[in-house]
Amino acid sequence: MPQDKRDLPSPNNASPHTAPAFTVGPQGMINPGPGKFIAEKGEVVAWEITNASNQQITVTLMDFFRKPNIFHRRGDPHDPVNDYFGWIPNPNSYSLQLGGPNPNQGFLYAMILKKPKGWLGDSLSYTIRVTAADNSFDIYWDPDGDIKP
Repeated sequence: MPQDKRDLPSPNNASPHTAPAFTVGPQGMINPGPGKFIAEKGEVVAWEITNASNQQITVTLMDFFRKPNIFHRRGDPHDPVNDYFGWIPNPNSYSLQLGGPNPNQGFLYAMILKKPKGWLGDSLSYTIRVTAADNSFDIYWDPDGDIKP
């Protein structure tokens, strides 16, 4: 199945302190996108994910890039920050299975491990991958419209 990459702008009213929460609907659709956040060393970011797709899915957060500022549309592919996070409870907990025998709501937690480049913290661009257990869809969503290669 070819990669299905889609734009997913964060809501206009998103602020740096909005929780990055989102709901996955039928066929892997996400609307609206998750809120924006600023990453500071020692803080924990919690993504709240709800599965309303009526299917078993896996949600993966990936391809984190630093942006010049929170209002900038694109992350810098030459400034990746995939090692920026300490995923909790273990280094491989950046994916979440929801639905079927699993709960329909869950959280992904990451502690910021590195000092930000910006004095107010760093703003990041990232990809949300939503995959159906039955392979009926596999969508790569980019919350800031930053469709990655």
